[in-house]
Amino acid sequence: MKTLTVQAFTLPLMWVVILFLADGIHSQEMTPPAVRVLIVTGGHDFERIPFFEMFRGFEGIEFQEAVHPSADSLLNPGLRRSFDAVVFYDMPAETAERFKTDFVNLLNEGIGVVFLHHSIASYQTGWDGFEEILGGKYHEKAGEKDGKPYKASSYLEGVDVPIHVVNPRHPVTEGIGDFELRDEVYGNFEVLPGVRALLETGHPKSSRTIGWWHTYGKSTIVYLQPGHDQAAYTDCHFRRLVLQAIHFVSGESSQLKK
Repeated sequence: MKTLTVQAFTLPLMWVVILFLADGIHSQEMTPPAVRVLIVTGGHDFERIPFFEMFRGFEGIEFQEAVHPSADSLLNPGLRRSFDAVVFYDMPAETAERFKTDFVNLLNEGIGVVFLHHSIASYQTGWDGFEEILGGKYHEKAGEKDGKPYKASSYLEGVDVPIHVVNPRHPVTEGIGDFELRDEVYGNFEVLPGVRALLETGHPKSSRTIGWWHTYGKSTIVYLQPGHDQAAYTDCHFRRLVLQAIHFVSGESSQLKK
């Protein structure tokens, strides 16, 4: 009778342990690793607390800030060992030739990149090829390119911006309908012809295309023009755009790049 009693209680206990361990293994397999993001700032003031609160609210994202000029030393091919994507919320005026080479090499190796808002005005002088990376350029002064003149770009803060989602099936804009955002608009900025539009606006003081994606080297690039202050950081549509853009450029999106 003692042997039967031991068997009657030991066998169910053994299965409980097995099922518990199996459930733990299954849970680990089902939970994807966090996307590691380097946020690059510097060269332009911004509302730091609500900006980083936005990123703290993103599930599945781990982030670290790097500020120019010290950030320059990180942006080389070795960065791929520690980060899956880089978010630029910066506006440096100039940089060293070594950084340009290192950053282009990083993009040729492949890393996800999201540029936000005023980053389109970075490197006004000394880096003519930067607009090829970002996909456009804010021109602080009028000038000439390829024999054609262009006007100086403009900006206007604190306006209600109607935003149209060009492709609601794209991974960056999936689940987001047209919306309105209290933000800052830029006008007369350059948009390269090879980019693929994600967002547009009909605001009279803004350029029409205000969000796009393209590739440079082996890297996927997204630019989102909105994002001036906490009115954007706390907006559910903008937050979702930023989060989905990070997943898209880092290759974590569940959809194919369309």
